[in-house]
Amino acid sequence: MEVSYTEDLILKLVEQFRTKKLSKEDWTHHAHLIVAVWHIKNYDFFEAVCRLKSGIILLNDFHQTENTSKSGYHETITIFWANAIKLYISMFRELPLEQLVNNFLTSNLSNKDILFKFYDRANLMTANLRTIYEAPMLKELNELAVRDILTENPH
Repeated sequence: MEVSYTEDLILKLVEQFRTKKLSKEDWTHHAHLIVAVWHIKNYDFFEAVCRLKSGIILLNDFHQTENTSKSGYHETITIFWANAIKLYISMFRELPLEQLVNNFLTSNLSNKDILFKFYDRANLMTANLRTIYEAPMLKELNELAVRDILTENPH
């Protein structure tokens, strides 16, 4: 899939996220990742995570998506992606934002099913992991794991 986001489009998406003006239809997996890359690149990691968590919860509220133990915001998934993106950015920190985002989105690492290399699907969807972060159970998320994913042949 060919993906190409200009810096202007990235900044517009981030601004729509921050002001809760991003439509539910546009709040896609890629949009989540773009917003996360921008935050993690532009803030200290913990500040970025706080802003992402509160932003997702508020945007869900705006979309009338309930944030409960069964729907809406998912703590473990959010922190997993934040950590994966932090590792990716640390490997390619010299890249400008536009190239960083586009390279990430076209990499194997952006595949939403990557989670299941690290978590059992049924366990990941429990109320416990939705509300409280738990580190990966099947495989450690580290730079080696990220490098392996980036060099895998797509299915």
